[in-house]
Amino acid sequence: MDSLLTAILELPVSDRLQLVQEIWENICAHPELLPVTHVQKEELERRLEAQSRNGNPQGVSAMSYGNAF
Repeated sequence: MDSLLTAILELPVSDRLQLVQEIWENICAHPELLPVTHVQKEELERRLEAQSRNGNPQGVSAMSYGNAF
């Protein structure tokens, strides 16, 4: 096992969770760096087209459904 990974796994859980949070926040700060597959791009196009056809170009937020689920 990689020595860095070994060192990380030896940290207390609270420290590992903090590390995960910091890594996730860094990834979220740079979404343009996330790879998007051809299939994902096609699905996004399909959903955008369906949204436009259904007369809702702005979309509907999950919060607008309230307690429907």
